[in-house]
Amino acid sequence: MPTAEQIAALGRVDVLMIPVGGHYTVDAAGAWEITKALAPKIVIPMHYRGKGFGYDVIGPVEPFLSLAGNVKKLDGMSYTVDLSDAPATVVFERV
Repeated sequence: MPTAEQIAALGRVDVLMIPVGGHYTVDAAGAWEITKALAPKIVIPMHYRGKGFGYDVIGPVEPFLSLAGNVKKLDGMSYTVDLSDAPATVVFERV
């Protein structure tokens, strides 16, 4: 968890890309706590296990999404940041 000083140094966060799968990184609950502290406009979860990708020891994205709400699922693997989507959690769906 970033300190209050680190959060202040970051200032406004428009887009946060955060690992959510645990094991090697922060898990869904920890990622949600960091997300709440930083209050980004757009959140892009990463480093999780999905259908056909990721390591068995890494958790799926769904626990994080259940905490985040306002999920926008995208076909494909790219996203042009549009702050009019905010607040939103953007998830890429493999096609």
